[in-house]
Parts: sequence; structure tokens; C-alpha cells
Amino acid sequence: MKICLICPHFLPHIGGGEQLVYDIAKNLIAEGHEVRVVSSGSGGVVGHVPYEGIDAYYYGWRILFGHPVVRGRDLKEHIRWADIVHTAVFTPAIPSLRLARRYGKPCMVTVHEVIGDKWYWFVKPKWKAFAFKWFEHHVCKPRYDAVHVVSDSTKKDFEKYIGKREGLVRVYNSSHMPPAESYLSEQIDFRSYFGLSDGEKGFLYFGRPAVNKGVFVLEEAIAELKRRGQLTKDVKFCFVLSAQPADSRTQLLSRMERDGITDSVIIRDSLPRLQLFKVISGADYVVVPSITEGFGFCAVETCSIGRPIIYSNGGSLPEVVFGKTLSFENRKAESLADRLYEVMESGDAAFVEIPEKSFEEKAMTAQIMEMYKKLLKQ
Repeated sequence: MKICLICPHFLPHIGGGEQLVYDIAKNLIAEGHEVRVVSSGSGGVVGHVPYEGIDAYYYGWRILFGHPVVRGRDLKEHIRWADIVHTAVFTPAIPSLRLARRYGKPCMVTVHEVIGDKWYWFVKPKWKAFAFKWFEHHVCKPRYDAVHVVSDSTKKDFEKYIGKREGLVRVYNSSHMPPAESYLSEQIDFRSYFGLSDGEKGFLYFGRPAVNKGVFVLEEAIAELKRRGQLTKDVKFCFVLSAQPADSRTQLLSRMERDGITDSVIIRDSLPRLQLFKVISGADYVVVPSITEGFGFCAVETCSIGRPIIYSNGGSLPEVVFGKTLSFENRKAESLADRLYEVMESGDAAFVEIPEKSFEEKAMTAQIMEMYKKLLKQ
């Protein structure tokens, strides 16, 4: 079988969607199938440049609002070659579908998340939120031959905002965790990276400083603890923040200054993957306050590493967490502040134990293959 995977970004551009395409591609190749990955050059690579044995084609598409402007002419030869066209939201989906129809190839789309009316929660002004909602609907609405969603939450939102659809299948992403010894051997550690002294407890947030990731809800919760007089010197809130989006990062740091919580907050920059996992493994508690989440890699990685997690009940997070868990009401800083204080007072006793969950690559690939086979039969 020849499969063409067309995605907005691909490794070395780092992200959950990029990892998903990589996992699908490498497992299909291992089973003897031919695979091409077609993507933008957002990771700093342009041209026909194989990536770890995967036949990858990177094009210098212009990036607009974080998404590549896909040129149909760059896709033609790859879609002609393929038996199956597997694309993804957002911008590659429509050009891929149109060309697949032209050349008589079945086209499947992966939808990581459907936000719908929730755009208004975190995008201002309203006209901009409306534009994003309209574009999302425009991309998801066409009759693809199959629709792959990555969680039950995404499936529910697809049916709510786009409509019920035959061929809509939930297949969880795989959690691509390296062996524990590979990251535990890293020289870095949580306490020294953040400069914590003996006896200090550290709550960790890691990821992008984006509004939909709930980082501003966390900042408000810390400020609420300060207003209540519940912040103590032996508790630190530790942030591993990526540089982008730069304006959101700047706004976040300004709010921390405004609210007078900088004595309780420690900011550090992003780390390579294995070093990040080593830091997570040493955190006392991890906070994942996402407002929307299609799958929730940060949560799954935290739980897989075995750290207690405080998470919002938004999106797919309740589906994927396990181990020592504690939820708060999505978007509610007061609710998060209550949970943080419970943990500050009671420690691990505040958490609820959820049995382990599995998100294996082979299981994911087998389900994707079943979708491909069904398309070819049709």
C-alpha cells in the first residue's frame, strides 16, 4: 500500500501532531508499506530530505497565523503516486481533498481538535474568534472519505459543531515515551534547575504560554492564593515556557509583576525532550490547566512519568489522565486555587488514584490501518 501523509508541520518541527504523523509513518514502513510525508518547511528544512528513514518532502510554504499556505501544485505528484491520501487539519486538508477527488484517490483527514464556540473563550476581539470558527467549520465540513479524531472529546465536539458523519472514528494518539533510563540519566534535575532549597515544594507547568493552554488561569489562581494570604515561602510555582507565542509570554510575565506574585514564581526556558522529562520526574506536582485539549500529550507524559497531576476538566484531559490525579473546573481560577491549596495542605492525600491507561503505537497503527483497508474496499 502507498500512503501519502500530508500535514501542516513535520519533525524536526516539534509538536503533538508532528509526533503522531511520525509514529504512523514509521510503523507503516515497518509493516512493509510505502509512505511519503509532505509538509511545510517550518522546522527549518526544505526539499526532499528523508527524516529517520521516512521519505519526507518539505516545501517552503508561507506561514500565516501559524499555518502554512499550501500550494496545490506541490501536492500533485504525491497524490497521483498514492493509494491513500491521509491529510490533517487545518490548511492542507482542502487542497488535499480536491486533488484526491481529481485523481480518484480516497482521502482521510485527521482532526486533532474542534473548538467551535469555545473560540470566543480565548480569542479577542469577537470578529477574530468568529473568523477562526468559520475557517475551522470550512475545513472540517467537506465529505472526506473518513474522519479520524484523536479522542472522544474531539468526536463529541465534531458532531456538535460540524455534524454527525459516517466514517468518523476515534483513534487515540500514541504516547511516545522513551525508556525511563534514557531521561533519568540526564544530568539536569528539577530542584537545581529551578534553584529550590531543601523543604521547598515545586508545582510545575511546562509548555507554550498560549491562552488556550490555561497558563493565564494558573497565573490568576496563584494571584488568588496571594489575595487569600495562602501563599507560603516554601511553595514555588515553576514554569518551563517556550518562547512562542512571544506576545502571550510577555503578557503573562507582565501580569505576574502586576499581581505581585514574582516571589512565588520561577520562569525557565524550554528544554530538549529528554531533559524536560528528567525535570518533570523530579517535580512535586504538575499542573495542566488547559482550556481546550484535543488529546493532551502533556497530561499523558506527566502521568506516564508517574507525577501527581492537577488538571482542568476541559477537553480530553479527563479521558487520558491516570495515576495520582486532581481536577478543577475548567477556566475557573478560584477552583484551581482551591485545589492548589488542598495540595499545599494535604500533599499526596489530596489526589484521587486512577488506574493506568495505555496509548500504544502498535494499537494506534492497527486501527489506522483498518480505516485504510475499509477505504480501499469502498
